[in-house]
Amino acid sequence: MKHKFLVVLLALLSAFCVAFGLSACGEKSDETGNNPPVTDPSGGEQGNQGEGGTQKPDEGEQGGTQKPDEGEQGGTQEPDDGEQGETPAPHVHSFGEWKVTKESTCKETGTKERSCTCGEKETEILPLAGHDFENMTCKICGIQASLGLEYTLINGDKEYAVSDLGDCTDTDLIITNNYEGKPVTAIGDRAFDECKELTSVTIGSGVTSIGRRAFYECSRMTSINIPDSVTSIGDYAFAGCRGLTSITIPDSVTSIGRGAFSRCSGMTSIIIPDSVTSIGDRAFEYCRGLTSITIPDSVTSIGSEAFSGCSGLTSINIPDSVTEIGDYAFSVCIGLTSVTIPDSVTEIGDYAFEWCNRLTSITIPDSVTSIGEGAFYRCDALKEIHFENPIGWKVARNEDMSDAKAVSGLDDAATAAEYLTKTYCGYYWEREG
Repeated sequence: MKHKFLVVLLALLSAFCVAFGLSACGEKSDETGNNPPVTDPSGGEQGNQGEGGTQKPDEGEQGGTQKPDEGEQGGTQEPDDGEQGETPAPHVHSFGEWKVTKESTCKETGTKERSCTCGEKETEILPLAGHDFENMTCKICGIQASLGLEYTLINGDKEYAVSDLGDCTDTDLIITNNYEGKPVTAIGDRAFDECKELTSVTIGSGVTSIGRRAFYECSRMTSINIPDSVTSIGDYAFAGCRGLTSITIPDSVTSIGRGAFSRCSGMTSIIIPDSVTSIGDRAFEYCRGLTSITIPDSVTSIGSEAFSGCSGLTSINIPDSVTEIGDYAFSVCIGLTSVTIPDSVTEIGDYAFEWCNRLTSITIPDSVTSIGEGAFYRCDALKEIHFENPIGWKVARNEDMSDAKAVSGLDDAATAAEYLTKTYCGYYWEREG
């Protein structure tokens, strides 16, 4: 009996220990009722075991994957304080001045290059230089200059200008840079006006100016070599030279005169160097063969009718150096489908884009404060005009804006297009800066 009593007492004590735990065991449940981790022999901790004997991950682990250290996400280290976890912006080249690496001659083209701070280099080909004559013979290639041309003394009788075809019968004209011991520095006004038999012209090195109408209506001329000594091309100098298909303007030229290449309808390409700062009125009007043209970022103004009637142009990118687009500058460019106006432009002239009837959309940058009368006249496909700043615009019949009235709704591209192409097409537009 006493033995049974002891057995029962031991069983009760055992059950009590299991249910409530004994302080002598040194174990304590946490606040959630889970048992604490068991230290393994190596000093690490073993997670509590879940169902089916599978080890439960330590606190903060999921599916056995170790939790990233503080500041990490998915194993990728968080950027240090002050850093942005974004991809850095792509490098934009900042090129220095051009340097000639090989001088041109009348026989070989030269090269020039410029470098970016990152080490990237750009190289361009320099056109052939003009011939350097002595006694009417080129000292480099031995070619003979054309004989029989007429010359006139200029600049205090110190220099000569070619003034007329004279008795010369050459159709491939070669103009010397030295005559009777004095330099030839100019091709005079109307020197070869309407010389329709000329097929090519080579100008000697040292000539600095090509005069007004110098080669006007030389309609059979197919090529001309302008040396890099020339700094100015006069008004209508090559107007009506329909046989020209391409021309390279050297980077010594700073201005292209009014109508300089007007009606050169056969021309398909032209290179305007970054020395040119202005493109004169009608400079390339009715050059119907031109399909594209690059205006360098040295140009600040595009003259009236500069590209009027260039029906082959499909797109044009106006550089952000230009502040003014002249009257009729791109009128009747019926092939034009895309125009980018930079935020440097403040004024769009009268009828600047009239009859550009394939344009469908255009953006007027915030910098523009004046739009001329009929700027988008008969641009029938133009259904969207996006004003970057649609506030504060006024329209008027009179150029002095004496009868101005406010116009609103320009934040809607379709409404803006309707106003500029139809409703207020014949008005002058201004916005208070």
